[in-house]
Amino acid sequence: MWGLPGFVLGAALGWASVYYGVMWASEGAGAAMQQIYHPSGHSTPHRREYSEAQALALRGLFREAIDCYETYVAEFPEDPEPCLGIARIHRDHLKRYDDAVIWLRRARQIPGLDAGREIFVTREIIEVYVGKLGAPERAIPELARLADRFAGTREGELAKLELERLRSERLQSPDA
Repeated sequence: MWGLPGFVLGAALGWASVYYGVMWASEGAGAAMQQIYHPSGHSTPHRREYSEAQALALRGLFREAIDCYETYVAEFPEDPEPCLGIARIHRDHLKRYDDAVIWLRRARQIPGLDAGREIFVTREIIEVYVGKLGAPERAIPELARLADRFAGTREGELAKLELERLRSERLQSPDA
């Protein structure tokens, strides 16, 4: 219907749509690659690895692993992982449960610790008292703290139930 001018116009529009379509797609791919290789810093933060201390612990060099973790504690005071690493070495390998509790509490006191991590660390303290030391009465303040701090949550309610159970056992025991 349009003849030669229609053919030229159609070819030009077709070429332009292909050209700009490819340009749009490549810009999108470039922006995606930019996000992958040069992140803005507004995404999930990088989680530090403490592989040197972990490797020492795996080789049974517990004192050296603790020294390495202590260096990390000084270098990254906002990260609870080095404190937890030290606590686990004391608890699982050296059987120094009171030292483990000290390091677990230190991890829990780090400012900005999220609620999930705080609950997790408090549960580890309770497990040391009940399971490792066989002193459930020492877990009572920790359970009370957990029940009070997280009242209305599943963890808070479970802590409250366990606290009531321990208190009733303590009242029923003949040496109480």
